[in-house]
Amino acid sequence: MNKMKGKNAVRITVRAVKILLSSIAVYYILDIRIEELFWIIGGIVFIAYCEMERGKRAKAVFFMVSCYIAVVLVLGLRYYEEVQHSLMEWIVSFAGLLIFFYESICYAYNMTSRWKGRAENLKESWRKKEKSFLSGCTKGRRIFSVGLVFFLGWLPMLLANYPGFMMYDSSEQWYQAIGEWNLNNHHPVWHTLLIKAGVWLSSLIFGEIVPEYGVLIYTLLQMVIMSIIFSVVVEWLYESVHKSIWIGSILYYLLFPIHSIQGISMVKDSIFGCFVLLLTAQVYKLYLSHGEWGKGWKNMLGITFTMLGIVFFRNNGFAVVLLTGLVLFLFYKNIRKQIFISGITVAVCFLLQNTVIFRAFDIQQTKLAEAIGMPINQIANIVSHDRELTENEKNLISRVATLQHFKAQ
Repeated sequence: MNKMKGKNAVRITVRAVKILLSSIAVYYILDIRIEELFWIIGGIVFIAYCEMERGKRAKAVFFMVSCYIAVVLVLGLRYYEEVQHSLMEWIVSFAGLLIFFYESICYAYNMTSRWKGRAENLKESWRKKEKSFLSGCTKGRRIFSVGLVFFLGWLPMLLANYPGFMMYDSSEQWYQAIGEWNLNNHHPVWHTLLIKAGVWLSSLIFGEIVPEYGVLIYTLLQMVIMSIIFSVVVEWLYESVHKSIWIGSILYYLLFPIHSIQGISMVKDSIFGCFVLLLTAQVYKLYLSHGEWGKGWKNMLGITFTMLGIVFFRNNGFAVVLLTGLVLFLFYKNIRKQIFISGITVAVCFLLQNTVIFRAFDIQQTKLAEAIGMPINQIANIVSHDRELTENEKNLISRVATLQHFKAQ
């Protein structure tokens, strides 16, 4: 009898701690008012005292999902919030959020499987579907499903850093997008137009330009683009590697923080990097097939589209396209005609952009020297600020110009 009372006391104490930690976490992290906190405490009490049947596998999955959401929220808000909390407050907040989401997910799961017999039938049905999913799922459905997983998996980072990040370079593009500055190609004009699309959609929906929603719509558009490209690359891995590597690549793009951070950052490098990744995967397909994959007109059209994306989303992207095209032309004699046509198409489109389109819309063009001189500018910045350089680095720089010349400029 005493043992039973002791177990009940421990159970009640544990649940009380859950309630306390979760409430403090929601109060500190989500900035909930006192009257709203009352309802959250009530909800946690209800969840904590519900009898739930949880299998070990389900508990592990729920815990990992809850931990992922809590980590993203805490790290994201700690980076974004101007008001800094103490380390202990962040630790308590993380523990509380973890418990809050874990208990909530468990409760929702158990509500959907209240009847034990039905739950068993669902489990058996899921096992059968799980075995036949990969073999029975079409290519298009896999691409859509994996892309949706990426998009939804990055949403916690967006919620933690709503409505997204504006970087140093994007401030100039923002003024062009809202019409205060004239369009120029100092930063890729196509990326500026994508920002402008977000601004236009926000004004269309709300009747006026709302910067918050303009940034949010742009961020969602960029997340969609990145999700599609990552999903296509992962699909090609599915066709050529072991399924464990395919699953690992999905988890890498989903959980590695840099991808979700890039997804919500208003910077040209995010989409440009995706196009470079896509081109790398396409070159890999050519390598595996000894060039045969490039004989299909759809595949070469895809390579052409990718190269145009690299050129249009980075002013010095033409160097990447030029070198890649030359290497492919030299190594794959069986598709030289296709590579030549693709290269000519990219070159014509690039020239039309820089001449006809820019002049027609009065877009100021960046000088070629500025586009290809960025590495020299970065080196000059290091030298002018007296950063540490080795003797070999100093000698190498001196072959271009003296260190005093860089400092004087």
